[in-house]
Amino acid sequence: MIRAAKSGDHLAVLDLDRIERISGKVRELLLNVTPEVVSTAEDFAEEVVYIPVSALGHSPEKYPDKAAS
Repeated sequence: MIRAAKSGDHLAVLDLDRIERISGKVRELLLNVTPEVVSTAEDFAEEVVYIPVSALGHSPEKYPDKAAS
């Protein structure tokens, strides 16, 4: 979450705790679905932050009745 500083300055604040929490959730999902992506990213870089994005225009949904292929 980015929010304007209360003083009315042109500063913004990042909610780093929220970013880290979401990154951890995305990492867990990727470990279950495509562990090679996590392994490659973490072998390549010292610090990795996983940011969820979607070309679908909404959050992806996991269908419990669909098996991973």
